[in-house]
Amino acid sequence: MILQEPVLLKFSPEEEARRNSFVYDNLMGIIDALRERRENKIKKWRKLKDGTPERPQKTFPWRGASNIVVQVVATNIDTLLAQIMASIYETTPLWPIQIVGDWPTEEEQDEQKRAVEEFLTLMGTEKAELDLYRVESILFDGAIGYGFSVAKVPWITDFESVCVGEYRGTPTYRNEKTKDGPRPEVIPFEDFGCTPTATTLDEARFKFHVLPLSKWDLQERAFTGRYDKAKVDSILHAADRPSIDQVKQEKLTDQGVNISASEYNQTWFIYECHYKYWVRSGGMLRKLNIIEFYHLGTKTSLRAMYNWYPENQNIFIGAQLGYSDRGLYEQGFAEMLEHAQIELTSEHNRYADNETLANTSVYRVDPDSATRLDSNFSIYPTAVVPFRKDEFEVYNMGRASSTGIEREQQALSLVQQRTGVDNGITAAGSGIVNPRRGIYSAMGTFSTLQAGNRRSNLRSNDMRLAHVLLGQTFLKQYSEFGIGSKLRYFGDQGRFLTKAFDNIRSGRMRIPVKAATGSINREIEKQSDMLLVNILRQHYMAIAQLLQGLMQAPPPMQDYLVNTVIASDFLMRHILRNFGYDDINKLVPEPMLIKQFREQMTNANKQRTAGGAAGSLTGATAQNVPQQPILPTGSPQQGAGAGGTGNIAEQPNIPVPLGGAPRVQ
Repeated sequence: MILQEPVLLKFSPEEEARRNSFVYDNLMGIIDALRERRENKIKKWRKLKDGTPERPQKTFPWRGASNIVVQVVATNIDTLLAQIMASIYETTPLWPIQIVGDWPTEEEQDEQKRAVEEFLTLMGTEKAELDLYRVESILFDGAIGYGFSVAKVPWITDFESVCVGEYRGTPTYRNEKTKDGPRPEVIPFEDFGCTPTATTLDEARFKFHVLPLSKWDLQERAFTGRYDKAKVDSILHAADRPSIDQVKQEKLTDQGVNISASEYNQTWFIYECHYKYWVRSGGMLRKLNIIEFYHLGTKTSLRAMYNWYPENQNIFIGAQLGYSDRGLYEQGFAEMLEHAQIELTSEHNRYADNETLANTSVYRVDPDSATRLDSNFSIYPTAVVPFRKDEFEVYNMGRASSTGIEREQQALSLVQQRTGVDNGITAAGSGIVNPRRGIYSAMGTFSTLQAGNRRSNLRSNDMRLAHVLLGQTFLKQYSEFGIGSKLRYFGDQGRFLTKAFDNIRSGRMRIPVKAATGSINREIEKQSDMLLVNILRQHYMAIAQLLQGLMQAPPPMQDYLVNTVIASDFLMRHILRNFGYDDINKLVPEPMLIKQFREQMTNANKQRTAGGAAGSLTGATAQNVPQQPILPTGSPQQGAGAGGTGNIAEQPNIPVPLGGAPRVQ
């Protein structure tokens, strides 16, 4: 049974004190362990990612010297992000649904699968629903830049009162549900923390999300009952900061936004904690999954409840740049390319300053000639100067260097080798099935897609895994909590969607985690379909010819033809499964004649197992009687003439010619 509303914790005062101490100790331990990353490193990484110079203006080797930052980090992040977003959003559906096992035809599994895929794609692209393009752009950008980024997927239901008129001087309202569904949001790097030694978010014993709330936010939550009103009143005098935290303030300052310290901007840091907690209840030890809103400054629990998501679902989804023994906090491009960007920036600025110096000239003038110069005298192309020979000389201050650009190109090449990121130019066909240009095979194209940007594809798969996990989270919540009025979008297709959600809850349908990116999968699927059309057409024609010949063949030949049909169907089913098709029964139907043959073989085997005394044929003679299918009445038979069919005791009806002995081997 799924909770539709959260259930608050109700422990004894002694247990509450122990739990409060447990939460406080875990928060302090994680904050201390991650302080360097959350407060210092993230500020340095953001400057590298934004391409911010160390100083607004350089004074060495002279004031106004070259101060360009070669944006190695940002360029590689944007290039990889573009490839990832294209691989996800340039193909539909956003999430392919996999059907587990073979289903009977009346289940209409293909229609269910298509309905779920269209529903998730619609929800994902709707700005008023999941707004997934924006969310995943921020999520993947953070994961590539910093190595780790987290999105939270809470189920949010919200109402607003709409004034619809006035009755006897009093406004009348209608309550409308403005939000009802999952609302994913990316958590800023410095606002998330979890057990540092955990290898995955699911394994993290303690997780928290820092909610910076204003006085108005706290009072609103107390008014609506989300937080305990008395406890909110007790912390209003203890604001954590007179303004937002320092990390965010520096980030906004770079954007030209300055939030001053004032009563209006006072901030309270409320920690939304998700953790596992052991307690003895009803004489048994129970491992509970708890969600709690906690004010660390005053050690006040504003609200604590049981995890009310399906099967204690973890609503934090992480995206990582690779997976190694570093655990959750992988190395992002900002950390990976920090020294390369600094070195390239220094090299570029040295080369630019050298060029400036090489273009700078010094004039030497005979002191005795200075009387012919005034303060407005200047040198420019085609200028005429009133000097005698050797009275005016020009000297160059610097020496031009031609190796700067080569060194920069070499450094950029090393950066590319380290990141594995290159321009996405490998989406071209390959392989030959026809000498004409432009006609390619599916495997040839797949090989080309695999060969190019292999490490880039690996990084894309890292992000696609997070995309799939998000889809699985959305699908689980929609199937358990329902979709409400959204069902009306789909008209007659809504009944398939309702069936599909029932099957998702039972585990018969799911979103698979695939290694390849969406664009590769879609390309392979399209070309595979094109190739299989002709193969299936040939198979259907071959089976039809065998069935037609079956009517005319003698009984020993009929047995061979039937087994040939079965073997051909078996091979075709095996091929279709290798190509990734789910419901094989619809693509390779079993003829009714073959079904009858299978039933007769089963019945005959049961009769032989029961014993040979039931019939007149026993022993080796009975074992040699061929088992043949019942052919339709009136089918032409070899040797039957116009008479009809005979029947052998305890055997399937086998056509025999009139006037002759039964065909018994």
